Amino acid sequence: MRRVGRLLGRVEKDSWISGWRADGKTVEQMRQDAAADDAVLQETINAYARGFRKDPSHYYSGINAVALMHLLSDLTGKEENLEVRKEMEGGVRWAVRGR
Repeated sequence: MRRVGRLLGRVEKDSWISGWRADGKTVEQMRQDAAADDAVLQETINAYARGFRKDPSHYYSGINAVALMHLLSDLTGKEENLEVRKEMEGGVRWAVRGR
């Protein structure tokens, strides 16, 4: 069951990336398309975060959640869920140090 959360995060991330990455697009076009699909990115973040909460020893899920939170902020220019991001960052630090 623990593995489902992190696998779902991977599937969601791949889906989000395939929605904006394409040959022939400029970097700016891809950034705009990635930002426009922010709901899928948020679902990706949620899936990784749930996976990490269920199994904190799998810090890869936590790292992905935190990295994608930063990416979402960069793409949208919004600082949403700052407290959640800080908590996740602390959790990842704790998990990595405990290995």
